[in-house]
Amino acid sequence: MKKLSYEILPIEFSENEQWVTVKLDNGKKGYVASQYIRSSFDYRAFFEKSNGRWQMTVFIAGD
Repeated sequence: MKKLSYEILPIEFSENEQWVTVKLDNGKKGYVASQYIRSSFDYRAFFEKSNGRWQMTVFIAGD
């Protein structure tokens, strides 16, 4: 079991409405409840990698 906190992960299309399949950093698949998934279309966030860590540099809500 892995705990995610504001991770950016690739997702796979699924017809399952309750769970979303994600690809973890180690290449394995995992599952996240769909209620915790956010689309990049909901809000716009920009990230930059600095000192080996990703940091959010811009966050825009709405149009």
